[in-house]
Amino acid sequence: MRGTFLIEMGDADGAQQALKAAVAHCTRMGFVVMRRASLYSLSASYLEQTQLGEALEVAQEGWQLQPALATQ
Repeated sequence: MRGTFLIEMGDADGAQQALKAAVAHCTRMGFVVMRRASLYSLSASYLEQTQLGEALEVAQEGWQLQPALATQ
């Protein structure tokens, strides 16, 4: 994914834009697993920038997606 590559390259703003676009695309297409992965990466990007409120918000969004994550 472009967003995770940009995180590794130190481009937090570019990563966040790419990951938000990925989340929007996955939402439109119904790709729950990829949406959750994009939200996780977006949360990691926010954490690197100490944007804790935003990180928590997108992490919760990913957690609440259906089908639910396995909890075993």
